[in-house]
Amino acid sequence: MKYKEEELFLPVKNFFENKGFSVKGEVKNCDIVALKDDITVICELKTAFNLKLVYQVMDRKTISENVYAVIPRPEKGQNTKDFKNMVKLLKLLNVGLITVALDSPIKIVEVIIEPFEGKSYKNKKKQSLLKKEFSERNMDLNSGGINKRRILTAYMEKSINVLCTLYKLQTSSPKDIKSICNEEKTGNILQNNVYGWFERVKKGTYRVSEKGKEFINSDEYREVKEYYRNIINDK
Repeated sequence: MKYKEEELFLPVKNFFENKGFSVKGEVKNCDIVALKDDITVICELKTAFNLKLVYQVMDRKTISENVYAVIPRPEKGQNTKDFKNMVKLLKLLNVGLITVALDSPIKIVEVIIEPFEGKSYKNKKKQSLLKKEFSERNMDLNSGGINKRRILTAYMEKSINVLCTLYKLQTSSPKDIKSICNEEKTGNILQNNVYGWFERVKKGTYRVSEKGKEFINSDEYREVKEYYRNIINDK
């Protein structure tokens, strides 16, 4: 049976949340990031064990020692030669392995290998950027393993906040927009205009562009837009 990577996301998310972790998907190219106290867990999802998954988990080891490869539970069980070789390789890499029973209505999550504590080669800058992106997201609408739609990054969420505020004001200055949406980077977001949502009417005055209006009225991330519009309307 063919599975999709995003089918692995919710069972694993629930698994770590039940252990007290805060969990989000698609953070700095990591399919799943789970945080609790000083522990950072990273999971990479794949429908089958392959070389790309090996490369990904090796790269994630530069961010955290707690890295897991996540795959569907093998139909032929865990006693096959291929499965045993996979386990052997992941142990050599000090990477954990989680399987999800997608062939079962219960979607059982099983930890086959736990990454052991060993010498770490963590990139502190990468780890800091990962935690910053994680903490700056107010909403979690990304499912790990999805690669065909636009990811809701912290920057995009901030831009939506500014967009919703300006849409209500029609035309306004960065200072006035910032006073309502409380976004510190309002000026940079308007000036850089990464998504093409804003137009400068004159120096120090902006309005929503046609592209911005199309996004406001689309179904894309409707929950996020409603969240910020409700906050703005309450002010």
